[in-house]
Amino acid sequence: MVIISQRGPNQQNDTEEELMIHNRPGSQASRSSQYQQIVNLIRQENLGLRQFNEMLNVRQRNKVRIKTNVMKRDVLFRENYPLDKTEQAIFKYACPICLMYFNTVLVSTCCSNYICRFCIGDLAKKAKTDANFVIRCTHCMEEDFKLFDVDPNA
Repeated sequence: MVIISQRGPNQQNDTEEELMIHNRPGSQASRSSQYQQIVNLIRQENLGLRQFNEMLNVRQRNKVRIKTNVMKRDVLFRENYPLDKTEQAIFKYACPICLMYFNTVLVSTCCSNYICRFCIGDLAKKAKTDANFVIRCTHCMEEDFKLFDVDPNA
């Protein structure tokens, strides 16, 4: 278990929070590696200590992981079925939850069904606000699964 605590109220620089990691059990090397991962994550996400602890609790409760190379801003969508052949080639994936058409979606490892980034984002928002909510696959109800980009050649 990793416990993170702020060093003290006399901290001079609020942006560079100093952290102490208490890890039971484990070697010094693993603690150093975990410390570096946590510091990198906090800097990358620009999180404060309280927000990081909240994010850590959500991640421990929810085992879904998303592996994508597509930026959210690059996701194109359309609410209605594309009638034009050119648009059909672009918006060829349908999310079975929101019923919108996308140029790219995510595929679950548990049952190989589609889910769009917006729907999984809504589930993640719900998980952050409701401590009892656990993200499950919307199709097969699996708790421990991953989401990957759909293969455009398939």
